[in-house]
Amino acid sequence: MKQESEDTENGLADLLASNDNTYSYCSFKCEFNFFTSTMKIGELAARSGAAVGTIRFYEARGILQKPRRGPGGQREYGAADLERLSFIMRCRNAGMKLECVERFLAYEDDPSLGTPWLLDRIDEYLDGIQKLRTDLDRTEAYLRGVRSRMAAGETACLKRASEGAVLESAAVENSPAAKKKA
Repeated sequence: MKQESEDTENGLADLLASNDNTYSYCSFKCEFNFFTSTMKIGELAARSGAAVGTIRFYEARGILQKPRRGPGGQREYGAADLERLSFIMRCRNAGMKLECVERFLAYEDDPSLGTPWLLDRIDEYLDGIQKLRTDLDRTEAYLRGVRSRMAAGETACLKRASEGAVLESAAVENSPAAKKKA
């Protein structure tokens, strides 16, 4: 009995070691922890960043598959559900319209659904992502500069722009003096 238990555990360890623990949607490779248990809707929401109502909405639209139901009738989700929902949330957070996300997923499920329209949308979103990345890089450089000056004990208020970024201070706009002028 003990030998059989060890063989089963070693077999599982070998399976896990051979699996690269990645799952892909639309060329996104995301690592996830291999797990054999299921998640309830609240845990799926917490892991993906989606609201419970959003998950139910996506199920009703058919973007997410209807989940299995447990003995008590509660929804049960697996790793594939988490990965698909995470992809949807990344797309939506990048400003993609839900119609486009639906078409991306339909194409992933059936590559014959690729169209010139979908290709144009992909190019638009790639351009938008590049612009966002550039803006974020500029903001990061600016904030790192401010942090460095503060850490060095610099107390003078200097307006420095890093890599051409111009950032307005919300503190100045919302100061009591500015409110009196308005």
